[in-house]
Amino acid sequence: MSEERLLGRICYKIAGREGKKAAVIVNVLGNNFVEIDGQVKRRRCNLSHLELTNTQLKIKKNISTDELKSLLKEQGIEVNYTKKPGVKKPVKQNPEKEPKTKAKSK
Repeated sequence: MSEERLLGRICYKIAGREGKKAAVIVNVLGNNFVEIDGQVKRRRCNLSHLELTNTQLKIKKNISTDELKSLLKEQGIEVNYTKKPGVKKPVKQNPEKEPKTKAKSK
């Protein structure tokens, strides 16, 4: 398919941990690879792992995630991110272990 026909196309992932989630093609990379964003993290994806729909949004190439999120909301697709950007988990610190000493045999 040509780049014009793929750019902005709403699709669903059919493979991987993000299977059955909606996404939009935001960039065509060639060799059967595209860049997707939406209910999934923005990433490179093989076209064979996507189920394309007939719905196509009019977007610019490499649209920002926030702009895309508002366009998807207009289409009735809710985008929820589970991770908050900039928030990191606290690092667990292991207690210091005392070195083992060998018992002296007499």
